[in-house]
Amino acid sequence: MSQGADDIFAKLEAAIAQWSAQLTSAQHDLAECLTQAKAHLNALAEKAAADKARAEVAGKSAVSETAARQQAEREEALDASKRRVAQLEQLLAERESTLRATEERLAELENTQTRLRARDEASRDEIAKAQGQAAKVGELERTLEELKRRAQADHDRATALATEIESAVRARAEAERQIDELRSEIDTLRRANASLTRHPRAPEPTEEEVLLAGTDGAGQKRKMGEILVNADIITAEQLDNALAEQRADPRRRLGAVLVDLGYAEEDVIARALGSQLEIPFIRLDEKSVDEDAARIISGRLARFHTVLPVAQRRDGVILAMANPLDLVAIEDVSLATGKRVEPAVATPSDIEAAIDRLYKQPVA
Repeated sequence: MSQGADDIFAKLEAAIAQWSAQLTSAQHDLAECLTQAKAHLNALAEKAAADKARAEVAGKSAVSETAARQQAEREEALDASKRRVAQLEQLLAERESTLRATEERLAELENTQTRLRARDEASRDEIAKAQGQAAKVGELERTLEELKRRAQADHDRATALATEIESAVRARAEAERQIDELRSEIDTLRRANASLTRHPRAPEPTEEEVLLAGTDGAGQKRKMGEILVNADIITAEQLDNALAEQRADPRRRLGAVLVDLGYAEEDVIARALGSQLEIPFIRLDEKSVDEDAARIISGRLARFHTVLPVAQRRDGVILAMANPLDLVAIEDVSLATGKRVEPAVATPSDIEAAIDRLYKQPVA
């Protein structure tokens, strides 16, 4: 666009210069023509005057017809020359008027050209400014894209951090739950250890020595035999007979002695034991036992301790036990599975039947 404007201005300037030169040349030629005509007219006038004077000298009274005719022709030529001079003067005046008009027009064109040049320069400045602004806009757009990218990256980091925080909160809640379970287990084991400490010579803690969770009217905890008598499950005489049997063979548990003597059902004894230790009593059937959980220990270990894993948690296993105070059994299962053991009470017959069903080998 700038190069095209320069070309137009150059052509316009060339045309104006050519036109001005042509007018100046024409005016010069016309002035010379007029000067020559005036000189010729003056010459004719001088010649006519000389001829007239000579004629007057030659004979004032008798002018020949020929001389008169020549004089008339010279006067006619003089008149024609005067008319031609007048025409040339008029033409010169017209040409001068045209030249002045042309010069005025040239001045106007030069002014117009000057304005156009100024406008062109202003346009170029505006174009340069617009190009500069366009460059700035491009830079701003690139900056905006970079800011958008950074904002998205910050959003992604914030989202990831929120997810991490949520996971940490869940992990903390799970840790608190596990701490509560461990505290409960520790309390259970402390009570079990307390009962074992009171009878250090006994090879295995007997059920009548385990404190019940409940208390009597004086706030004293009761033994299993006492709670069974108070519940009218057995009589005091039957309790004495069972204790006598147990003293004869201290390795036998009071609950097993009561069942063998026919004084109580084993599920009643198991329920009383669960209530005493504040752990759940469960009946084992196909619906209550998770076969995958049961197979995390061997059948030999299950039979040896009369235990059976019935359910799994993320870091623990629920273990049905005939004797939930058997700490050796709890430790063996924990080492075999790598999981924390949560004891539950079940009857020996239920455990043995489930072992036969799940491990496909009868109990010896």
